Amino acid sequence: MRSRARIEQGLELGGRYRLDEQIGAGGMGDVWRGLDLRLRRPVAIKILPTDMAADQSAVERFRREAETTAGLQHPGITVTFDIDEHRDEQETLIFLVMELLTGRDLRTVLNQAPHGVPAEQAVSLIAQAADALAAAHSRGIVHRDIKPANLFLQDDGRVKLCDFGIARLGDATQLTGSGNFIGTPVYMAPEQFRAEQLDARSDLYSLGCVMYELLVGSPPFEAVTNPAAIMYKHFSETPVPPRSRRPDVPEHLERLTLDLLAKDPDQRPPSAAAVVASLQGSGTGARRPSPKPEATTADWAPPAAATAGSSGAGATTQDEAPETVGHRRTKRGPRRKGVLIGLAAAVVMAAAGGAVALEWSPADAHKDPPSPTRSTLDPTPAKRQDTSPVIAGWNVTLAPQYGVAYDVPPTWKSETPDYAIYFQDANDRVLAAEKGTAEASKGRCTRAATGLRGGSTPVLKPSKDQLDALRTAAGDEARKWAGAAYGQADAHPTQPKMATGTSGTVTVNGIEAARASVRVTPAAGGDPCTPPHAWVETVAMAATPGSASVGPVFFTVFADRNVPGQVTDENLKKIISSIRPYTCPAGTAPRKTNRCT
Repeated sequence: MRSRARIEQGLELGGRYRLDEQIGAGGMGDVWRGLDLRLRRPVAIKILPTDMAADQSAVERFRREAETTAGLQHPGITVTFDIDEHRDEQETLIFLVMELLTGRDLRTVLNQAPHGVPAEQAVSLIAQAADALAAAHSRGIVHRDIKPANLFLQDDGRVKLCDFGIARLGDATQLTGSGNFIGTPVYMAPEQFRAEQLDARSDLYSLGCVMYELLVGSPPFEAVTNPAAIMYKHFSETPVPPRSRRPDVPEHLERLTLDLLAKDPDQRPPSAAAVVASLQGSGTGARRPSPKPEATTADWAPPAAATAGSSGAGATTQDEAPETVGHRRTKRGPRRKGVLIGLAAAVVMAAAGGAVALEWSPADAHKDPPSPTRSTLDPTPAKRQDTSPVIAGWNVTLAPQYGVAYDVPPTWKSETPDYAIYFQDANDRVLAAEKGTAEASKGRCTRAATGLRGGSTPVLKPSKDQLDALRTAAGDEARKWAGAAYGQADAHPTQPKMATGTSGTVTVNGIEAARASVRVTPAAGGDPCTPPHAWVETVAMAATPGSASVGPVFFTVFADRNVPGQVTDENLKKIISSIRPYTCPAGTAPRKTNRCT
């Protein structure tokens, strides 16, 4: 296959679009300045990475961005012209053609304004963004990733809303995941962390985070090294009133900002149009977007705690944000792992070299699966409070915070319940993390590990819509762990080659879930502990609503292949087969420390 380096200046895609200069990069592809050779106009071209083109969920998300934006006609929303494929004898490139914008995104603006921008400018920017959101919401579309980087300030002062890559219709299921969550945690609404049904008010919360940052220079909640801490802040902390940090902020802007940041969606402004109307009536320099008849605030009753007279003594919490504990250890030389408290459950299984045989529902699979294996997957389920292993001679790993337990071989090391493995990049940003862990090592090299992340208390029989969404989540989770464990956390980060394996549904001990596999080939010349091959297996389970959960429950084992001391396929199969519901004994309850107390 042709390498990514061949996507270069001068390449003509589909015989029509010429690449002139790379101007950006992101999780869903590189962005190039280009030229439409037929119409002789400059365009922006986003190219889906070749290693993601084999991932059906990534392709679907890429196409969804094109379909979503093409159906939105509004001056504040980036125009999509085309989506097409470029084929040659070696590979297929999928690309999106959009209008070329000149200016800078609000992330760049804020980087140059550490104490915030003038209030008049903040009002103008937010009013324009809200007007664009009102247009999207009127079509039933929730953006789900409102943040400074997705708001583009053009040279003429107009704002454009960009990147609808994870947008969904308001009535679509939300049980999907990319990275730790769908969205950007610093700007996400509390209900978005819980994977609840989202509507326009979730975007308004995110817009409130952006407005807060424009006014004072930083977002309302920050957690640089701990992704779980930011979640708990959004759940439980009250933002410091902007006027406590910047006294010249007008009182009505402070009140609107805090209204947007209400934990309860019912306490936020009822619509983006209502936000526009409020800003236009503020007398603080808002542009006048096209009027909306529904832009009324008549039934908007702001919470008392959000008034401008709120105390600036600082945020209070119902529960302390989780912190790291224990000792950070290296996994494979420069790869790092440590202890991280507060992540909700998921188990991802990375097994290299061959797929683990599970019970399949072939009709629901994304790809043609191998012949199903059914005979050994459902050992007699243990009682939900039983702490005994279901596989004789093995050790049980309890994860009450996530509502599951599973078994590992006696040669594996089971970590304490609140211990978590995490991988960081060179800037100490957490790429992936999981708790409820157990490991198999050979010398200083970790050859396999299990862990939990995501939601809590698996649903035994999820709906078909939930299973469809879980399959997408499982694929995203597997790819995230493959990249984090086998290249992106190196001192000199690399992107391992990935090939999507079989996907479908699996049933273990009465839990119906989704499964996805990724074959991994790390870059050569890395750390001596890095294997030539690996396999990442993800089992994604629907979380029980109202369980304070964060997305699906994922079960993971990542395992090396073709190396001394590797874990056998049979043992990996047994580990997965032992996943079962688990609840704390009577009189105790699971805590964020993953213990029953």
